Parts: sequence; structure tokens; C-alpha cells
Amino acid sequence: MKFSYPAVIHHENDSYWAEFPDLEGCHTFADTLDGIFNEAKEALCAYCSALVGEGKVLPMPSDISLIERGNDGDVLAVVEAANS
Repeated sequence: MKFSYPAVIHHENDSYWAEFPDLEGCHTFADTLDGIFNEAKEALCAYCSALVGEGKVLPMPSDISLIERGNDGDVLAVVEAANS
């Protein structure tokens, strides 16, 4: 199953963290920009797989143009992940 959700990537204190506004509590951290995208894919896959495994319905992804960045340095990205 494939999952695709918008994420907000934050850069603070020489590290990065990502959050998925549509998925309460789904977030992750990394030391590098490349690392945060890998970690975000893993977090998204684990979170969505857990919800599906519990029989819950995944929320519809928001249109990325409607997502607000917290700071000027934040990056918006659509993260795609698939479980095996």
C-alpha cells in the first residue's frame, strides 16, 4: 500500500524535524536534510501501517497549498512511502 502526505520540515539547532499536519503525533528527527526525508518516509509508513492494521480509516491528505509553514525557513514537501 502506498501513502502520500504533506509534511513540514523544520531546521533548528543544526538538526531537522518533520511533522505531518494530517497525522496527529506523526513526526521524526534527523541530523541532515537527506536524513530527514528518509526518516519521514519511515515514520509515515509505520504510522499509516499501524492505523490500517488497527482497522482505522486514514485521513485524506490535505492539499499542500493549504498547509502553513511555521517559519520562513520551513520546507513543505509531499512524502511518499510504501509498506511491503
